[in-house]
Amino acid sequence: MALVRPVELRDADGVGEVHVLAWRAAYPGLMPQAFLDGLRTEARAERWRGILSGPRDRRWAMFVAEGAGGRIDGFACCGPSRDAADDTRSIGELIAINVRPAAFGTGAGQALHDAAVGALRAAGFTGGMLKVVRGNARAIRFYERNGWRPAPSEHWIHVGGSAVAEQRFELWL
Repeated sequence: MALVRPVELRDADGVGEVHVLAWRAAYPGLMPQAFLDGLRTEARAERWRGILSGPRDRRWAMFVAEGAGGRIDGFACCGPSRDAADDTRSIGELIAINVRPAAFGTGAGQALHDAAVGALRAAGFTGGMLKVVRGNARAIRFYERNGWRPAPSEHWIHVGGSAVAEQRFELWL
């Protein structure tokens, strides 16, 4: 079982690597392949370094799962909902869970999920939401096993010049 702990600035390189590997494993056929091929660990790490060193809402939390030898095997982040229609005093968002493909099935994703949901509860949110790229069957099964239910809304994001549909899921905390 992975050790889950709060993220530290020194984790940015490992988080960037996991981010790229996880997206390349999860999104072939769901996002443009050229976009996935163009993802760079260094750029993602730099982006995470900026996020981790910048100001954040006090209710924002991020965790990493450490595997063998202290390697970052996954991360999760959560905070107030980013949907404009949500009351951000009561609705939190599970923004991301990404796991290194080599760590699939190890419990790292479940441990990260539990830490993030616990952080949302501790921050006083009474409901949670997340978005899953349509067609990401593995993620949908995972969230539904954890009690998340699809909501009647669809959101579109633009990735690599293409529109990608996301399905909203909700959970009472």
